[in-house]
Amino acid sequence: MVAGLLLVSILFQSLNSHFLTAGNLVNLLVQAAVFSLLAMGEVFALLLGEIDLSIGFVAGLSAVVMAELVQPTVGWPWWAAIVAALAACAVIGILQGSLITRIGLPSFVVTLAGLLFWEGVMLYVLGDGGSILIQDNIINDIGSGTLTKIGGWVVVLAVVGVFALQTWRRDARRRDAGLMAPPQSLTVAKILAALAPGVLLVLQCNADRGVLVPVYGMPWVILLVFAVVAVWTFVLGRLKFGRYVYAIGGNAEAARRAGINLRVIRTTAFMLCSFTAGIAGVVYASRLRSISTALDGGTLVLYPVAAAVIGGTSLFGGRGKAMHGVIGGVVIAAIDNGMGLLGFSAAAKYIVTALVLLIAVTIDAVARRRRPTPSPDAVAQRAPSQGRATRRCGAAARVVRTGSAFPGQRHRCDEDAELSATTATERHQTLWDRVRSAHSSQLTAHSSQAASPRSCPRHLCTLAADLLVSGLHVPWPTDQESTGWGRVRSSSSSSMWR
Repeated sequence: MVAGLLLVSILFQSLNSHFLTAGNLVNLLVQAAVFSLLAMGEVFALLLGEIDLSIGFVAGLSAVVMAELVQPTVGWPWWAAIVAALAACAVIGILQGSLITRIGLPSFVVTLAGLLFWEGVMLYVLGDGGSILIQDNIINDIGSGTLTKIGGWVVVLAVVGVFALQTWRRDARRRDAGLMAPPQSLTVAKILAALAPGVLLVLQCNADRGVLVPVYGMPWVILLVFAVVAVWTFVLGRLKFGRYVYAIGGNAEAARRAGINLRVIRTTAFMLCSFTAGIAGVVYASRLRSISTALDGGTLVLYPVAAAVIGGTSLFGGRGKAMHGVIGGVVIAAIDNGMGLLGFSAAAKYIVTALVLLIAVTIDAVARRRRPTPSPDAVAQRAPSQGRATRRCGAAARVVRTGSAFPGQRHRCDEDAELSATTATERHQTLWDRVRSAHSSQLTAHSSQAASPRSCPRHLCTLAADLLVSGLHVPWPTDQESTGWGRVRSSSSSSMWR
């Protein structure tokens, strides 16, 4: 979809030379902020194979709560008003998620009812006046304030520096451990690939884009969007919660057999969806410096779903990233912005956006049809030599067993299911021999525990888990509960191994 965004940019630039000017590009990113934030929230629901139609008016309710609390007659500080608004949105997400997971109602019906209900609550709070002005300068600066020129450089270089350090250390550790890792030249190329867009963004933002008065500096809202996408990327890619979300979206039945608490994970995902919508509502009200009954809830409901799918998130669950919401939001904002510069009507904008969405969904459906997906029973009836845990749950069991699965690895079980028991055993022995040869000194010191990765020294657990996620299957013993991997296992999941 990045290539599609570049194609859209080239097309509009060829038709109107003002499209790629500094002022228009920065304005485009600011316009895309609300859609990107809402789309990132929608990603949590789509990863589960669900949908949330209420996020537009949940965002509106967040803006109303914040605006009411910062009124001079109430007198709340700006930060407390924002926290209260986000907390209210989180409670809404928990409520809707509980109705979906505890009672078993379809997410489409629950969130559609939420759309109507929260719209009514918002209109009731606004009352006859129809609008609330926001007089707090700090809140208003969230959507319209900018950094200084030097401040923009400092922030971007700091962020790229942290990314470079983490990337270099991660690849270096993998090389030192004898695992598959990119060469140093490729690591440097990844760092430069992150630095180049940052430098370009700062140069564009620091250019004077004012008409009557000078306007320059990076907008705060752009930094807020990147901060949210960084946090959600970490949650989905590095925490167990994110791995469980991918496992449920990929195969809910296999995840259930693995011992994953589907109700808790799904409810939490809907809570984070509404919480992110609350952030978008704060930004929306900040840009307008008010909130009113003129809120275009239909656009704020449908565009985020379209943005998430256009960015690359699958409607069928199990595939997507927070960054996809940002990309899709920018694509929709670029279409709206470019067609506005060319003088097209609102009807034409909706038609073109609909066609782009249809193309994205078609590509996703065709790609999904080409991927073989075994049934949970097929995954469960795997070779005896691969261990009881692996027989029961396939890829989802690896998530619980190691806590080290990664997004994109959920289809590894599809390939493993096709392997014979002999092939799987040979691969197991080969990979585990590599572990022992690479860490012979440590394993020699623990020779009594070196028979299997289950009982390996604690500091080698991460390495063994990494190999497991890469496709290694181990016959896990059930009579050693006190050493190595046994200590890593939680008491809540120990019963499932018996």
